[in-house]
Amino acid sequence: MFWGHQRLWKCESVRLRGVLPNIKISSCVLSEHVRHKHQLSFKPYVPPCYTDHDQKNMTLKRPMSPHLTIYAPTLPAMTSILQRITGSILTFYALLLSGGTLFLSNGVETYVTIIQSLDLSRMSLFVIKILLGAPFCFHYCNGMRYCMWTLGKMLAMKDVYDTSYKSMVAAAVLSILFALL
Repeated sequence: MFWGHQRLWKCESVRLRGVLPNIKISSCVLSEHVRHKHQLSFKPYVPPCYTDHDQKNMTLKRPMSPHLTIYAPTLPAMTSILQRITGSILTFYALLLSGGTLFLSNGVETYVTIIQSLDLSRMSLFVIKILLGAPFCFHYCNGMRYCMWTLGKMLAMKDVYDTSYKSMVAAAVLSILFALL
């Protein structure tokens, strides 16, 4: 008895001729009189036709995975995205300033006099200073927030939203203070 089925094995001895004449191999073959509970037929594996991920899911009538446009933006997600954007802007600033000092022939004083010769109003200078300083201020304030998270503090959702608001207000105040200098 094997798993509740009676199987009849037919064993015979086979002598290999030619290559190894002195070796006998006993081969046991499942006889034709086997009673199966389920009649199974085995077919060779045929690989399926290649279809890309989207085509396969459309054929199976699966829904497409949700995209960012489906979800309402949350404040923590937006501050995280802004942290990365301001980091990229600050990297651009650093590359621009370092490239300017390396490749421009005149000193900084020359470019300051060029900007002063444009006769920009105080308000336009104030706005330009805010636009240039705001990425640094936001990145700094939001970075302090991430440092607090690294220490394991203020990780509750209420605290996450509070620190988001506080970092944005602090960044705005710092931007205005730097622009007034």
